[in-house]
Amino acid sequence: EITAREFLAALPAKRLTPQKLRCVNDLARGLLMQIPESRPIILKVIVTDVSMLCNQFITERQNSDDFRLSIVNQQSSSFLIDQKDRDHLTLCSKIVGHIMNHLFIRKISGDIAIVVEKLLRVFMQILLIIRVKERDLAISFATGIIAILRTMDDENYIDFLRQMDDISLHDFFLDAFGLIKDLVTMPIFSNDWSEMLLLQNSIFVRAMNKCVSRLVENLPYFNEQSVELWQLYFECIVQFIIQPCLQLELFTSNKR
Repeated sequence: EITAREFLAALPAKRLTPQKLRCVNDLARGLLMQIPESRPIILKVIVTDVSMLCNQFITERQNSDDFRLSIVNQQSSSFLIDQKDRDHLTLCSKIVGHIMNHLFIRKISGDIAIVVEKLLRVFMQILLIIRVKERDLAISFATGIIAILRTMDDENYIDFLRQMDDISLHDFFLDAFGLIKDLVTMPIFSNDWSEMLLLQNSIFVRAMNKCVSRLVENLPYFNEQSVELWQLYFECIVQFIIQPCLQLELFTSNKR
């Protein structure tokens, strides 16, 4: 563990990022991730580095004028990102893809918790930023989010939601409900990719049920912020029900 951390930490901050990410990518798909004794150690190092880089991108974008303008106009941010950031984010999505392939086969709750804590909300925030103009990259991040949610068990959901204070929880629900609403209103996957849309929907339904269970627990402390969350939740449910891939009258006779 010390060797892996020191090796990656020794690289200059904000320099040699592509080389560092390629090294992390090799670790993520390597044999060390398949060994139970080494996987948690390597996993912590990998997700910490990916999380730091993604958070750096989020901070830079949230401080930009075009992002502020999108918030004022209540629109999704629709600017293009430069090639350097695109390459970095592409590698980050690939790294998480390798990790989730390992964790889907070996569903260890502790390993999944590390990924959920460090990367779930980060990936959601990035997808909210890039989804309008960066379609290919957005698909990669959407797939990563779905993979993370798919591996989470009840204990993972409980622990993740319990560790947040009221403000962080409120912000997470805004991100989660807003993202699900966007993804079912304007599907990021092709309409003829039925299996992926059905998988996405089943995972989103489960995620919304887990989130709303936490909201119900807070009903005794109902306030103005609660109104905002419940309104967004019901808007999300309505959009979910009327999404094109669930409209029976639009199906072919065989598919119906």
